[in-house]
Amino acid sequence: MPNVSLMPGEDNYSEEDVIAATDHGIFIEGNGSYSIDQQRYNFQFAGQVFWEIKNGKKRRM
Repeated sequence: MPNVSLMPGEDNYSEEDVIAATDHGIFIEGNGSYSIDQQRYNFQFAGQVFWEIKNGKKRRM
């Protein structure tokens, strides 16, 4: 699956709603770039600030 496009849903979730519903994840703030290798095995994302999300709360950068 080389390309994925996501359209907004009918529900209007805020940034806080998404964070609160996340058990464990990473939240990326700010504009950045992304890249993926030609074999589609490795990818990377860039942003200005990365937050660890644990149990619905921003924890640490």
